[in-house]
Amino acid sequence: MKKLIGLLALCFIACIAPLYSQSFGRGDVFDKKIYEQLPQKARQVSRAYQSLPPRISLKQYAPEVRSQGAYGTCVGWSTAYAARTIAESIALNRTSAAQTTDNAFSPVFAYKSISDDPTCQNGIYIHLVLELMKTEGAAKIHAIEKTTDFADVPLALFSTQRKFTIADFSTLISYSDDISVSNVDAVKKSLVEKKPVIVSLKCPASFNAAKDVWAPQEAPKEGEGAHAMCIVGYDDEIAGGSFELLNSWGADWGNEGYIWVSYSTFIKFVNGAYEISDNIANYGKANQFSGNVKIALYTQKDMRVSYKNAYYETADSYPAGTRFRYLMSNNESAYVYAFAADDSLNPATPVFPDNDTNRGLKVSPLLDYTENTVVFPGERKWIQLDDTSGTDYLVVLYAKEALDIDAIRKRFDRTSGSFPEKVAEAVGTNFIPFSKAAYSPNEMNFKAESANMKAVFALLLAIKHG
Repeated sequence: MKKLIGLLALCFIACIAPLYSQSFGRGDVFDKKIYEQLPQKARQVSRAYQSLPPRISLKQYAPEVRSQGAYGTCVGWSTAYAARTIAESIALNRTSAAQTTDNAFSPVFAYKSISDDPTCQNGIYIHLVLELMKTEGAAKIHAIEKTTDFADVPLALFSTQRKFTIADFSTLISYSDDISVSNVDAVKKSLVEKKPVIVSLKCPASFNAAKDVWAPQEAPKEGEGAHAMCIVGYDDEIAGGSFELLNSWGADWGNEGYIWVSYSTFIKFVNGAYEISDNIANYGKANQFSGNVKIALYTQKDMRVSYKNAYYETADSYPAGTRFRYLMSNNESAYVYAFAADDSLNPATPVFPDNDTNRGLKVSPLLDYTENTVVFPGERKWIQLDDTSGTDYLVVLYAKEALDIDAIRKRFDRTSGSFPEKVAEAVGTNFIPFSKAAYSPNEMNFKAESANMKAVFALLLAIKHG
């Protein structure tokens, strides 16, 4: 009997060993310090993450599973072939896998535009490909890629092809301790908003033989086997809650090319996650603008406001020590910026994006979910009026393209005139007159339309400070 058990054990080891040792390409280069300096997705108010559906899937928009072989090209496959292709399928409501595959974006162009390694073994950074997509664009897969080895496809083939840009990208995984939303919920929210997520995952040897739900026995090690894939969905009932990942190791691996990773395993092994945002010009409501701002007092009431002379003013004057926070919302995709000023000669100060210059952290100004509400200075923090009486000002700008907000603030500081005049002068020729928008009389809210993709609208507030 002991001999039989020993023989079975040897057979099991002999069978599973080839799976663990099988050569699968990876190729993601990850650096935590660089990652933390990339623009982060703005955390929404916590209630936005509290009613997420129990499951979501974007698989119907995905191309057919392909293999990167033993090459270190996973970043090209996860960003271009998977995420960028899925994003386009969603925009076009394209659910035919064959049609999606024929119109997929090229992993060769993505990889070789960054790496000059002729052997295609050297890995690359995910963010460099995303920067490429933002500035130059992604190219459609070339017919030769279907019949030619990856390393033998020349980059020059794509020189005359049309390129498709993205509006922006941002990171979803935060290493900060001061967050009210979990990293798992941040990724889930992105998927609910129909945005595929590119992920960098530590993948030890057990990942080679993963099936159903990956259950690693190894402990995660920094820098070990970083691999880029695309998250296409989640299910709260699989293994206590899991993400579904599209890999680039062929349909014979995992669950026909996909794998489930539980939330607990994900948190242990994840390096970073990235969300891409399609061009706002491609959206169905690209010409529509909207915005809303509430000023929540520490007393759990809102500051009352009224609209006159192109800006809102508080109905009451507030004494020194009054604590409050801003809740800024928009339901139409836009780049949103806010800064504050007062009657003094002090420079205007940034409100949103709230970037931590001391730590080199940045927040993306692009708010492109179906509903957006961000809080300044945070759901656990308050602004407090100082001892200097006068008027405090808030400027919130909405645009369909990124603005040079630092330059706008500097022009605001050195411009004279009334509050609205200073804002209009600081923004410049693309500022849309207040008369072109519909402002609510007793709520800080506006709606507008403009076919000008460079248009900038504003919500202005004056807080009486007595």
